[in-house]
Amino acid sequence: MHNEDHHHTHEHSHDHENEHSHEGAQAHHHDIDGHENLLQSKDEAAAFLQYTLHHNAHHEEELSGLAHSLEHLLLSSQAQEVQLAIQDIDRANKRLENVLAALK
Repeated sequence: MHNEDHHHTHEHSHDHENEHSHEGAQAHHHDIDGHENLLQSKDEAAAFLQYTLHHNAHHEEELSGLAHSLEHLLLSSQAQEVQLAIQDIDRANKRLENVLAALK
């Protein structure tokens, strides 16, 4: 059940030099009330989650490279923070994988 009586008051700041496409999933856009582009089916939700998991895995690889670079720059504490962030992303992905499995 979706409560129509709510408001979203958050800002989004995206600085993407390379735009990403949602392969196999509907692009997610925010309109004023947040409902114009809702996914229309479990299949669309599953496709979006599949895309998100693939996208997140790519970012994990990039962050791992960053951590490795930070180690070589003798910035161990920053590298460790990046590694901890990767672990957080991994935990979030496991939760998303559970949702995806439930949708299939």
